[in-house]
Amino acid sequence: MTTSGADGPRVWDRSAVMDRLGDDADLVAEIVDLVLEDAPPRFAALGSATSPEAIRGIAHALKGCIANIGGDAAAEALLALEQAAAQARTGEFAGLRDRAEETWKALESELRAWRGRP
Repeated sequence: MTTSGADGPRVWDRSAVMDRLGDDADLVAEIVDLVLEDAPPRFAALGSATSPEAIRGIAHALKGCIANIGGDAAAEALLALEQAAAQARTGEFAGLRDRAEETWKALESELRAWRGRP
């Protein structure tokens, strides 16, 4: 499922990723597998990070990784968190982290379904 529309950005824009990678489904699968392996520990680190600098760095790295595979909604949520951390708007961190985690879980579900993994 790659939803989009008035409610916001797509959870996963698979067609854009396929276009960028020359419709190479094997390459997309390889990259998806790397993201599925790499992102969960980074989200765990994000959840335990306390300093604005650490939060900004982790959010930035996750944003790039997720944006590269077309995870538009999660990348957008991570950008908001990264910007809040860069400006030390600490009162926003919990809500923005929750939003980033929520959008990641939706993306992770779509990626796992596409790869045929629970």
